[in-house]
Amino acid sequence: MRESGKLRLIGTFCVFFSVMSTPIFASGIFWSDQQTKQISRANLDGSNVQPVVAAGLDTTRGIAIDPIAQKVYWTEYGGAVIGVKIATANWDGTGAHDLVTSGIAGPAGIDLDIIHGKMYWTDNALRTIKRANLDGTAVETIVSPETADIIFPWGIAVDGIAGKVYWVDSSILKISRANLDGTGVEELLLPGPNFTITGPLFGIALDPLHGKMYFTNSNEKIQRANLDGSGIEDIVTTALHTPRDLDVDPIAQKLYWVDPAFGDGHGGVFPATLNRANLDGSGIVTLETSLNGGYSSIAVDSVVPEPSCAALSLLLASVGFWRRR
Repeated sequence: MRESGKLRLIGTFCVFFSVMSTPIFASGIFWSDQQTKQISRANLDGSNVQPVVAAGLDTTRGIAIDPIAQKVYWTEYGGAVIGVKIATANWDGTGAHDLVTSGIAGPAGIDLDIIHGKMYWTDNALRTIKRANLDGTAVETIVSPETADIIFPWGIAVDGIAGKVYWVDSSILKISRANLDGTGVEELLLPGPNFTITGPLFGIALDPLHGKMYFTNSNEKIQRANLDGSGIEDIVTTALHTPRDLDVDPIAQKLYWVDPAFGDGHGGVFPATLNRANLDGSGIVTLETSLNGGYSSIAVDSVVPEPSCAALSLLLASVGFWRRR
């Protein structure tokens, strides 16, 4: 695309967004609780906690949100009554229905590619990465033991702009990525001198704006690295028990994670917590605590205010829009 064409496109975006007098999307934190068997929502500061889905859940493993359609998606590893499936509902809890109920055995992590209208999930019973349309149609396997070294995939994150899907394997203890169709598999992080792992990997989240991925080392810490796996850093090493899932708010530069309750070995239980920190791990705040909770997954939607043309140009530039083709 010529530079003049790019400028006209940005101008069109600016005209469109300038007529918006309110934030484009609502904001909030969504998380699942395997003990209370519900999905809840709160403001980004943890206030105004409300149930979103409080029926028809058993063991919810992963959640993802569509801020445009204002829908929440989740993976369910339920028993005979609830079943194993992927389902969705509106943010107010209405319109709940199943999307995928066949060809699925152990769904765990889930993420959405709104740009291309796809949802991606891991299935650790089938040892696969799958995707489908957002309405649950056109299910396809994109990564399997025939195409990659994969045993027990869990967390998953999609970068629709760069055309990459990332996942963690809790058995092999590694992080991999591939093209959105499953080709071009790359192993980014493996146990070694520069990547010490003391517990299973579960959660992964991307910050394409700053070129980072964040992940939970569930027995010890939260770490981050560049999107190619280089530059590993310990971000959070205190106030953790078993960090499970996490998400990033790149606009506000905040990191959120859930830590489920578990026994302390002496008859006591550490409380489940929902936490927030700056992207460098500083400023840790516990937003929500539950002695009965088993927080398992989290998804965050940040406020996207009406942008200026300069801000929009900066955002597009940061995702490679200005690269010559």
